[in-house]
Formats: sequence, C-alpha cells, structure tokens
Amino acid sequence: MFFKMEHCDVYYGQIQALYDINVEINPGEIISIIGANGAGKTTLMKSIMGLVPAKNGKIVWQDEEIQARKTHHIVKRGISYVPEGREIFPGMTVLENMEMGAYTLHMSAKEKADKLNEMYELFPRLYERKKQKAGTLSGGEQQMVAAGEGTGRPSASPPSLLTRCSTSFPASMKRPISLCCWSSRTPTWR
Repeated sequence: MFFKMEHCDVYYGQIQALYDINVEINPGEIISIIGANGAGKTTLMKSIMGLVPAKNGKIVWQDEEIQARKTHHIVKRGISYVPEGREIFPGMTVLENMEMGAYTLHMSAKEKADKLNEMYELFPRLYERKKQKAGTLSGGEQQMVAAGEGTGRPSASPPSLLTRCSTSFPASMKRPISLCCWSSRTPTWR
C-alpha cells in the first residue's frame, strides 16, 4: 500500500468539513481532486499534511499511519503541499526559492543539482529565469516556482501532494500538470 485515507472526518472547531473520506493511491498513479469552491479540496490536502488533523479514521503513507504526526514529520517522510496561492519568497531569486524546498531535507550538492535539473526539465522557463527575483515573474511562473519548492526533495524519495496546481500553469510548459496528487517520478496518466 502506498497511500490511503480510510473513513476520515475532518473538523474546523465544531464544524465538520469532510465526511467519511476514502482515498487510495497506488504507486505510479495520478489522481485529481475536483470540486466546487468550498467542497473540501484544500481541507483534504491540509488533513493529509497534519495542518487540520482528521478526528476519525486513518491516513496511511507507505505502511505508516501518519494522521497523528506533526507536519514536519510528514514532510520528512516525503509528502509536500503546494498551495494555490503562489506562496514563494518574492525577494529571493528563482534558484534560491527552488533550493528552499530542499533546505529541511539536508540534500547533498549532487542531490540538489539533480533535483534542480529535474525541475528545470519540467519547467524550462524557470531555468531561463533562475537569477531573476521570483516576485517579478508572471503568476504562472510564480506557481511553477512554488511547485518546484514543494517538490524539492531527493529524486529517490517518495512523491508530493499538490493542490489546484493546474489552473495557473502557462501553455509554455513542456509537460503540463493536470493533477492534484502524484505518486511517482514516472506516473501513468489515466
């Protein structure tokens, strides 16, 4: 089993936001979470990350129950969250922003270079702008930087969870992403 949520209920205070959520992702699969505003897509991602804990049910990542874990532990296990709001460091360069994604994981210089090359292959526009202040980029380019930060982990590590990322990426991307979650470096699209 790769990732599974079973019978999860999530609350904001006394208000229940998610009811009996069940999700399973197998290695190599991509899934999309689609819904209207207020349907709970962001709450789902935040519950996986431990930002809004599930009160009932369980969340399992690579055979480890993570629903009671702190967010920093979940990140170290290989799950990341990239919010839609282009949360980047605007005064830092594109390269510096991309490096921030690997900061807490203590990547070697080779791992960092490999990950940067992988991100530049996915987002070639960022390579062209790597020395530019991130705050001066277009909205779509800033979202690419945010995705690069969130996936800034060693290539051999597990996947990332992304939320609502497809709405802001420009057509110039080599390989457009139309997903909310991915579960491997070489996914199968369905």
